[in-house]
Amino acid sequence: NGNFSRSASDQFSEMLQGNLELVPGDIRTTPFGDYIKRLPYFTSMNVFRTKPTEKFFVLELNPQVVFAFTDRLLGGKGGVSQRERQSFALSEKVVLSKMLESFKAIYCEVFFDCTLVRQESQSRVIHSFLSTESVFAVDYECYLNEQLVGGIHSCFPNAETI
Repeated sequence: NGNFSRSASDQFSEMLQGNLELVPGDIRTTPFGDYIKRLPYFTSMNVFRTKPTEKFFVLELNPQVVFAFTDRLLGGKGGVSQRERQSFALSEKVVLSKMLESFKAIYCEVFFDCTLVRQESQSRVIHSFLSTESVFAVDYECYLNEQLVGGIHSCFPNAETI
């Protein structure tokens, strides 16, 4: 958890040419259905498959994080959008793609090899696990230039199976 947050902070700070800090938060075991209920409906849900075990895990990026990264990469300060939206613009999709490539590289470096297999912008359509299946959930807070921009959440199958 600490290695992942340090590696991500370093990689994204360089990409954004600013100070990004990924702060580990709660780590808990919860039913997958409860994990999904805690997430906003509109979000960036990303399903990865581990190699060689062929298990799935989910990485959720709060839209505010995507908006802040996009703003920063387009020359802004990385401010958080206060507008309520239900989809990502093309520029945000391009930035999201770059973010996911970086997260994949970080997971491969710190934990295990993996492949992105599915992306969704609505949290309720992901069914990688049964709603009653127990998952290992990890939360992070994302700060850009010392301003909280949003959360990043992941869930994994039972830790021993990865």
